[in-house]
Amino acid sequence: MTLNGFFSRIRMIPRLIRILWRSFLTGTYVRPEKYMKYQGRFHAMLSQRDISRGMTVTNEECYTLYSSVLATRHLSGAIAEVGVYKGNTAKIICEVKESKQLILFDTFAGMPNSKISNKDEWEKNTHQDTSLESVQAYLRSYDSLLFVPGEFPESVAQSQHREFIEGQKFCFVNIDVDLYQSTLDCLNFFYPRLVSGGRLVSHNYNIKDSPGGNTPGVKDAFFEFFEGQEEKIIEIAETQCMILKQG
Repeated sequence: MTLNGFFSRIRMIPRLIRILWRSFLTGTYVRPEKYMKYQGRFHAMLSQRDISRGMTVTNEECYTLYSSVLATRHLSGAIAEVGVYKGNTAKIICEVKESKQLILFDTFAGMPNSKISNKDEWEKNTHQDTSLESVQAYLRSYDSLLFVPGEFPESVAQSQHREFIEGQKFCFVNIDVDLYQSTLDCLNFFYPRLVSGGRLVSHNYNIKDSPGGNTPGVKDAFFEFFEGQEEKIIEIAETQCMILKQG
């Protein structure tokens, strides 16, 4: 090996450390970011992510959200996210949604234990290190946000904005709820309200033996809801799947 080759490999060490660290945080291998899509605005958004607010959504999955908002924001209807946790993915949506209404559903107090069923492999009392106030503060610089605290979809009926929410159409919906019943509830509520050309994305559709847990109930809910028409389910980057509403 030449001296130049030796120093070239030495210079790679910090980059490899960053890759290993991101892979450890996300529970999946994070490839080097050489893609053109990681340049410009999206790259800047990634660099601003607050690791204290969770990094279980990978860079590729973040790009799915980013590109999906860009692809659907010209359509009629609002945007929704169910499973906000500390607000990291909501921030990505906020960065590119422009004037679109974004409705954020979460208990803002942890995973709803009452929704955990025998179809799920999930511990009780998780994701409790958040609050409505902390997420509101994190997203305070963005407009057209509606926070709906409580267990979805019961939270809709309990909200003072019930008529507004139930009367909405949606162009993009991001679901990150991890559980069978919660996923099924989201599909029952949002799919009929999704506009033609709209997208619905779910996190943790494909995941197993991850530090984030196993979520077989998510896939079970999709298969049950789309029984007989599973071709609608598009498996995409990392753990996600996508629905494109036709007609």
